[in-house]
Amino acid sequence: MRERESGRWKRVMCLVAAFCGGFILPAVSVEVSAADVPAAEGTWSIEGECTDGEGVRLGGVEVEVFLRIRFAEPGEPVCNTTSDATGRFRIPDLPVRSIHARPEHSYYVVARSPGRTSAVRVVESGSARPKLLEMKLRDRPGQVSGRVTDSAGKPIAGAIIAAIPIGAHPCAAIMAAESDADGRYSIEDLEPIGPSAPARPGGPVLARFLRVYHPDYPITVATVTETPQVLDVTLRPGGRLEGRVMDAATGRPAEGVTVIAKGLTTRADAFATTNRDGEYRFQLLPDAYAIRCDAEERTCVPLVGIDVQEGATQAAADLSLIEGALIEGVVENAATGLPATVDSTGRVLSITLRGPAFPQTIGAVGSAAVQADGTFRIRAAPGLNQVYPGLGIRAVSITPSGTLDVKEGERVGVRITVNLPEAK
Repeated sequence: MRERESGRWKRVMCLVAAFCGGFILPAVSVEVSAADVPAAEGTWSIEGECTDGEGVRLGGVEVEVFLRIRFAEPGEPVCNTTSDATGRFRIPDLPVRSIHARPEHSYYVVARSPGRTSAVRVVESGSARPKLLEMKLRDRPGQVSGRVTDSAGKPIAGAIIAAIPIGAHPCAAIMAAESDADGRYSIEDLEPIGPSAPARPGGPVLARFLRVYHPDYPITVATVTETPQVLDVTLRPGGRLEGRVMDAATGRPAEGVTVIAKGLTTRADAFATTNRDGEYRFQLLPDAYAIRCDAEERTCVPLVGIDVQEGATQAAADLSLIEGALIEGVVENAATGLPATVDSTGRVLSITLRGPAFPQTIGAVGSAAVQADGTFRIRAAPGLNQVYPGLGIRAVSITPSGTLDVKEGERVGVRITVNLPEAK
């Protein structure tokens, strides 16, 4: 039964992925193996312990691992196991990338047990070897139910209502439901929500967002403010945004490029992937949007302020991929003078970019991982740019200081000295 259910969810998730990619494609199943993981460098194991949140260990808990290779792609189930009588579980032989690789390759570990809250932990392949994961599955879970309809009040079947996203897509394994023929759904494994929820360390959860996915409608966000709660959701048709991405270096359409649309009011992100003609398509809620794209060894200046109206199709100007300037540098530890590569938790350091490709108005920044020798490289659009350390690391000095006025095809060197907190 579980295998059939997992397969059904996988087909729905792939259909959602096709929608988010801008084009409705046949649903397919994808098997993920070590060969699918870029730059794999050996394997590791993830070990954990399932408890009730009060220290009582739970046996017989179903644990499943999902792999996310790219943010804009759906997570795929790779393996599952069950906690033993002591609550422990171990998942061996997971491919691991270098900690200095692009930090999008992550494992999502989810745990579920009937009558309890479900739990999820994210383990980045770009981090140090994970410690023992504590999966807390509390009793008295929160419940939310309701009905999904269109603007005319007609029920919508096949909508996925999910509390946990894997990248840009839903995690359908926990805290999720699919609407039936009458549009009804019920999620029964949430952490209790609201001021009257049972006391928990850190205080009660006051709200949780649910995302509603359906291939014929824009992704819609609903807010749970207490449990139990009846939460009806109306899906609006939205408007269509279409455009094309061109590679300025080759003069040809750019295929397989991730395009990101961010609502300037809602701040919500949507993702699409270009086809062989460089074309992309979004179904979006009414708002003004910033459109940008992400491609290897390229950068671009986003389009900002594109208005999308309900029921209308908006054609965007071409997005142009350019080589830009290459900012290269080294990061040093102020205390030792040695290359700085990871923080006190073993997480790889990153360098943040702000400039024409990532203006303040779009609420996004560029990022590059620091390599094992302390070096980094990041592409920037021509104009005034700033680079600085990410992840809460304080820079003692950046040379040259201030903004960098870079030009197309230029290579610019930067030296960054940082203070690294000591490991606790």
